[in-house]
Parts: sequence; C-alpha cells; structure tokens
Amino acid sequence: MCETTDDLEKFIRSFEKITQKFGLTMSVKKTCIMTLQQLKEDQHGK
Repeated sequence: MCETTDDLEKFIRSFEKITQKFGLTMSVKKTCIMTLQQLKEDQHGK
C-alpha cells in the first residue's frame, strides 16, 4: 500500500507502463481509488 497520494500516483504510472509492455492497456483516468478511510465510512453508512 502507498502512504501518500504521490506514492500512489507513481505506483499507478509504473503499473501502467508494465501492463503496456505486455500489450495490455489501462485507463488511469477511469481507475477508481478508494482509501481505507472511505471504505470504513461506506461500511458504517456514513
């Protein structure tokens, strides 16, 4: 997991480059990012 949004963005960009090497495409714009805080709030109906 990433500690900061900058780290997460770097990870996603790296992952995108790796998938492209294997002929796969990934839409970074369509990638949904959910934090653990958001997940907890969704589970508790907040």
